[in-house]
Amino acid sequence: MRWAGTAILALLLGTLASAENGASPKVLIPLIVTDSHQRLVSGLTPASLLISEQKTLVTEVSLLHGADLPLELGLVIDTSSSAQNDGNFKEILGGAKDFVNDIVRGPEDRIFFLTFATKTEATGWLKKEQLGGVSLNVKMGGGYCPL
Repeated sequence: MRWAGTAILALLLGTLASAENGASPKVLIPLIVTDSHQRLVSGLTPASLLISEQKTLVTEVSLLHGADLPLELGLVIDTSSSAQNDGNFKEILGGAKDFVNDIVRGPEDRIFFLTFATKTEATGWLKKEQLGGVSLNVKMGGGYCPL
């Protein structure tokens, strides 16, 4: 199958070599394919792609959907008095909480929170089951708010 559009190889994430068992290295490459109207192309299969390395056709290809991969996300929140004085701060925190609860789904998903006012404070990496006990410093001079 051939597309008139563009295939973009965005970033080489890394090489995962298994030297101990003699397997060929595995390379993860994000792939975004658009058609001639710049619409995303879905339904790709390994047979849809021709991949070669040094003019040799690579036959062992598998495709992973981005939604199936673990999520790592950092949420940065301005907790300064200027942000709190705009009148929407509680709604912003509520929206952040709803967003995190919706987006963090799988057991391997991780998130951290970073707040900043006069200084920055960050949580460590948290998994979904740890989110219920998170408190963030959201007031100048102290005070914690459960997220």
